Amino acid sequence: MFEVGVQGKGSDPLDASCSAVPGQSQSVAPSQSCPPIDPQPGAEVRSQGGFRGASPLVLPDVVEPSAYLANAASCRKSNPSKELQHCPECGSSGPFDKDGIRYTAQGPIQRFLCRNCSYRFSETSINRDLNPGPMEKPLQETSKHSLNNGSALLSNRQVCVALTRGAKNLIATEIKTVAGETTPTGNSGLILEFAWHMKKKGLADTTIKNRSKLLNLLAQKGANLMDANSVETVLATETWKIPLKHELVAAYYAFCKYRKVAWEKVKVNYEPKQVYTPTEEEINFLIGRCGKRLATFLMILRETGARKGEALKIRYADVNSNTNEISINYPEKNGKSRKVKVTERTIAMINALPKKHGDNLFSTNPHAFDSTFNYTRKASADKLQNPNIRLIHFHTFRYLRGRKEYRKHKDVYEAKYLLGHKSILSTQRYTEGEEFQGDEYYSAEAKTKEEAKQLIEAGYSYVTDVDGFKLFSKPK
Repeated sequence: MFEVGVQGKGSDPLDASCSAVPGQSQSVAPSQSCPPIDPQPGAEVRSQGGFRGASPLVLPDVVEPSAYLANAASCRKSNPSKELQHCPECGSSGPFDKDGIRYTAQGPIQRFLCRNCSYRFSETSINRDLNPGPMEKPLQETSKHSLNNGSALLSNRQVCVALTRGAKNLIATEIKTVAGETTPTGNSGLILEFAWHMKKKGLADTTIKNRSKLLNLLAQKGANLMDANSVETVLATETWKIPLKHELVAAYYAFCKYRKVAWEKVKVNYEPKQVYTPTEEEINFLIGRCGKRLATFLMILRETGARKGEALKIRYADVNSNTNEISINYPEKNGKSRKVKVTERTIAMINALPKKHGDNLFSTNPHAFDSTFNYTRKASADKLQNPNIRLIHFHTFRYLRGRKEYRKHKDVYEAKYLLGHKSILSTQRYTEGEEFQGDEYYSAEAKTKEEAKQLIEAGYSYVTDVDGFKLFSKPK
């Protein structure tokens, strides 16, 4: 059946009579309207919502749409001021709301909004084309990105239910409910369910996103996540770099643990690269090239050894200007909160910052400073013609501070407290390869208790007694 919207009395887009039965020749004057179509015997006339005083007329199967449009074209040529309109999404004949004018190289084009399906489209310009067929290409495109994946769980995107094509993927996955039924369909459903499980367990958003992306990558390569042999085949045949393969194995192992899939980890010979250790001159030059807020942020990283995310969450209440201390009260990676002493210069830089982020020193966006830091780092490397500056990252400052603390006290537990680790094994990664040579220290001697006290306050550590003198040392 082919539906034609017959407008009621007083309707504006097109007269109710702008239709004709194929095969009947009729002459229509410009001031007249086409005679109405008489329903064929047995034709069903029914009403439909979304029409203002209109009832769609269901024509018999013998009436072809092309024939109807051809007759409508002749009516339109006689009435060029009236444009044949229908929604390209749902086929409704109206009514439509005007939604502004689109200015193009061919001239202005009126935009419309369908009341039936909320779809937005534009009419064909009369001066350009008198073809009363479908409207020109819609002004909007339905998103092709699926929302049935783990990373979309943390997104703030919304889908308008009225956009039927865009809402299709909302029904592709079923989630486990309180009732007890679990029917995830395909890899997408499994990943989404796993992401929601991690969210309920309190894992960090970055962890959930990364694991979901890694599992999606396996699925895109043809792996069935519920079949460990299928995943092992993909891991063995794809040419991935060792660090990526190591992360894929870790993500899938966590998935198997949740879904109770029996799987023995694939062995990946992965060793983290050694972190580049920049000189003090390179660090000072880089910080000096940064703006006020980024320079302050880097100074905090340099003196506290905090992770980037921990430093971004520092509030003004965490800064004690009297004692020159900064409290790390929002640790990451299941770490410990701590209080670290900094220099007066860093405190002065913090107090000089304008308060643009409320109670926080910086924006809490995890990607804050990324683009600015990358640009400044590249410009600094070009300025000095020193490519090693490009090897400096936010985490480099944490490594430098941890190693400095270990050198100062020669005690891994002091470095462990500073870095907020719960396990000494994590701290050992920052102290491996540290070899102390004699020329890396300043030495001093004290004859009296007062001299020894001054040396300790200056950062020196007691070493031993020699000939009645107390010897002290301090890293350079």
